[in-house]
Formats: sequence, C-alpha cells, structure tokens
Amino acid sequence: MVKNHPDSNTEQNLKQLETHIDELIAAYDRLREENKRLRTKQKAHAAERVSLIEKRDAARAKAEQMLNRVKTMEDPHE
Repeated sequence: MVKNHPDSNTEQNLKQLETHIDELIAAYDRLREENKRLRTKQKAHAAERVSLIEKRDAARAKAEQMLNRVKTMEDPHE
C-alpha cells in the first residue's frame, strides 16, 4: 500500500531537522556579527598601538636630548 502523507515519525524528524537548521543559521548570524565587532576592535587596537609606539619613541628622544644637555652642562670641556 502506498502512503500519500509522510508518517508521523518522518514528519517529526523533518521538524527536528528544520529546528536544528534554524538554530545553526541563528548561531552563524551571531558569530558573523561577533566577528565583525572583533575585527573592528582589532583595527582600533592596532591604530592605538601605532600611536602609543610613536608617543613612546618621541618621549625616548626627548629624554635622550635632556640627558645629553645635562651631560654637556656637567662637562664644560666637551
């Protein structure tokens, strides 16, 4: 005998599969958005790092200049 309607077990399996696929799609969407936010933060942190390195280098140069002036004042024969 040929059945025209899927039996309840097959229908239940299809519903479970549909639910699982919907959950996977939702998880994918969440992860995609989180990844987007993390990439934005990463770019901001990289820019901040460059800025801090530049400030550090400028402070180091200024400190070296001040030390050289102090050394010059201590030893007037140079």
